[in-house]
This record gives sequence, structure tokens and C-alpha cells, in this order.
Amino acid sequence: MTLTMTSHARHIDLCLGHLGTDIFAQVFCDFVETLGIDQIMVFSVGDQHASCLMSRHFSQAALADKLAAMYLDGWYKHDPLLPALLASPPNSVTLRRLDEVSEHMSADYRRIFFEAPGLQAKTTLLAAGRGLRLFISLYQSGSSASPPVLLSQVTPRMVNIWLFSLAGNILAEGKNLFWENALNGA
Repeated sequence: MTLTMTSHARHIDLCLGHLGTDIFAQVFCDFVETLGIDQIMVFSVGDQHASCLMSRHFSQAALADKLAAMYLDGWYKHDPLLPALLASPPNSVTLRRLDEVSEHMSADYRRIFFEAPGLQAKTTLLAAGRGLRLFISLYQSGSSASPPVLLSQVTPRMVNIWLFSLAGNILAEGKNLFWENALNGA
């Protein structure tokens, strides 16, 4: 257990040390992958527009891109978390789990974004800045063999520690080098 905690502390230190740099996202993804997370998605979402800032499935790269494209093709308007994100006050962060919103999800949305790709657990950070609203979602599939961290057991404090640097990095009012490069395809 000490080795795992030391490894996690090292990854968190690397993330914090690379805030605002063009390698932050890679360092953060490396950390998330060690947690047994299968997929991470980051979307900037508004009433009538959504943008994908990050889509990565650690074992099926094409799947993340496919899901992100469908989400941006209007399915984001059916996201059961959208009303909560749009109503979030500026400078707030809220943690939500799949089991809290699954009953508000349409059958088609569940089939497309969870059943078909085999994603079974989801933890989403709803982060609202002054001009930016984000969904930062971590997913696990049923095929995750003994993941080090089960999303259903993650506490809000743990997720805040893991995702604090990511949300802060993105919410920095567009001055972040990584996001400028990511949005420009660099």
C-alpha cells in the first residue's frame, strides 16, 4: 500500500508541477491511468454549444473519439447532468456519480454512452468558472480487472485531489498553454 500511495503522491506532485504547461494533460492522463480508469472525457458545455477538450480511452483510442463525436452531435443536450452544470454558480465544483443520475437518463442515451461501449461506472466533476463550464468525467468498464480504485468507492475528497489540478488548469480563463495547443490540434 505504501508503494501505491507513494506513486500517487508522485503523480499528484507531477501534475501540480506542470500546471499551465503543454505537457500537463499527458502527465495528468498518466496519473489517471494508474488509478484503473478506462476513459477520461472533458467537455466545455453551454446551453447551445459544447466542445471536447479531452477524450481518451486508455485501451481503445477510437472509442473515445467516437463517443465524443456523438456527444457533440447534439447528445450533450440530453446529458442528465446538463441542468445542474448550467445552474452551477461561478467558481463552484460539484461531484456526481452515475448512480445519482441514471434514473434521469433516457434509454437511448444509456445504450449509446454506457451499454454499447461497456462503461459501467462514471464519476463527473461539474466545474463552473466565470466563463467556462466543464464536465470532467472518469469512467470504468466492466472489463477493468481489479482496478486499484473503484469509482463507486471514491470519496469526493479523493476526486477533488485528483481533479483539482485539471479543473484549475482548464478554468484559468483561456491562458493555459495546453488547452490552446489542444484546441488548435498541436
